[in-house]
Amino acid sequence: MLKGHLHQLPKSKKWVVRYNRTPQIITELPVNPKDAELLIKRDHLKPIAFQVETVAIGTSEFDIQDCDVATILYELAEDSMYADIELAIISWSTDGTKTAGFLTREIIEIVNKYKK
Repeated sequence: MLKGHLHQLPKSKKWVVRYNRTPQIITELPVNPKDAELLIKRDHLKPIAFQVETVAIGTSEFDIQDCDVATILYELAEDSMYADIELAIISWSTDGTKTAGFLTREIIEIVNKYKK
């Protein structure tokens, strides 16, 4: 799971997610077409969580291509304990290699961070 910001390209009006692949490189990834209707209702200044998926895009069987797209998971509230815990749970469940104890320790760290 990655974090980024939505951006609408001025000429094409298509939506992309901008995120830092490395501290020096900002990458734009097209938004999954199935998420397009969600974009109208979002606050585009808030960061979002997304994952990269490969989908087939095209209008006929002759022009279909595989394309990496950003599938939006949810909008992140900045400085929100709820959002941090939700992100930890989604990361844990998509990882598949970490134990429940790992998730518990991570949630406790998040709660302690917000107690201060």
